[in-house]
Amino acid sequence: HRDVLITSTTTMKFSRRRTTTSTSSSTATSGTIVLSGGPYTFREMSDRGATSDQYQMIQADTCLERGDYQFVVYDTVGDGICCYYGHGKYALHFTNGREIRPLSSGSFLGQRQETIFQVRSDDLDTVMSERTRPQDATIDVDGDGQKDADEPESPQESESTISLSSFATASGVDLTLGLNKAYGILFNLKLNPDVSSLSIAGMDLYLDTTSHVHYEVWAKPGLWQTVDDEANPNYMKDFYPVSHGTIQGKGLCTPTSTKTCDFATIPIRDFQKVAMLAANIKRLAVYVTLDSDDLIVKDHPGDGSEEGDLFNDGEDEAMDHSLVQASNPAFRVFYGASVLTYPLQVADPATDFRYNKGFLGRIWYRDSAIV
Repeated sequence: HRDVLITSTTTMKFSRRRTTTSTSSSTATSGTIVLSGGPYTFREMSDRGATSDQYQMIQADTCLERGDYQFVVYDTVGDGICCYYGHGKYALHFTNGREIRPLSSGSFLGQRQETIFQVRSDDLDTVMSERTRPQDATIDVDGDGQKDADEPESPQESESTISLSSFATASGVDLTLGLNKAYGILFNLKLNPDVSSLSIAGMDLYLDTTSHVHYEVWAKPGLWQTVDDEANPNYMKDFYPVSHGTIQGKGLCTPTSTKTCDFATIPIRDFQKVAMLAANIKRLAVYVTLDSDDLIVKDHPGDGSEEGDLFNDGEDEAMDHSLVQASNPAFRVFYGASVLTYPLQVADPATDFRYNKGFLGRIWYRDSAIV
């Protein structure tokens, strides 16, 4: 027969407590496991704040028939995946856009948290001629080597499950000092010499608002500074859209603020992955913008208020280090130019660009190969 199915996606951002977390999704009537993952264990982190660059994200996709389901997060310690040892979150949604659970705090008491949901007729978006499920396997949720009474039989982890790493360009006090606001920012990324390839899979933005705002992310291979006609530069040329939509800001942190600094997350499902390859795309230009001047950017710590060495980026390797805003073992993020209007096509570089400004936020990525 032909099963009518929808695609369901689970996204989890983990805290870093010494704990073991696993997940399962099953039909509420039969108890049959249709998706499972884990156990996921912690990774040591020195910065437990929400803006730390040491978070990991797990994304898993599966197809579901119409019916009733429950999604269960198991935690061996019994305090969830938030918030003292990090700000873990998780979300559930369908490909048609309906959210079962928005990306939100994974704090809970006890060794499990359940989310009950239903796949309705208006959720259906795919028809498949044959349904196959992985063979059953057991999950030892609490790590004692024994299957517990409330631990269901489960299949092997879905082949569509991916793990993403994160890199925050700033955290802590750096999110409160030397800041400016803009509509957008242009900046470059560059692979490190020992990295052959990776994919940029998502971004979080630092916004001076708690309202919902329109955002856009664009990318192109090479440098954002490259233009064909310097007398009449078209900085938008060759950029292609990566993501756009509406997100809710988390607000600005100040040195005297008591609230936790946090970034606004672009849903991973709304972000087109961008490949970087050492062979031919080792540099990537990025343009991030809002339709309001609520994007927070970082000032260069030196005296670089003019264009200065900015336009030597990529032309002289010796100049790269002085322009690096932040780096990790996979890639470097360079200072760029903030844009004081929207859209970029109407910007006048002489009056609407502020050079040596840095992107503030988090970049989610997947290492394809590190040699």
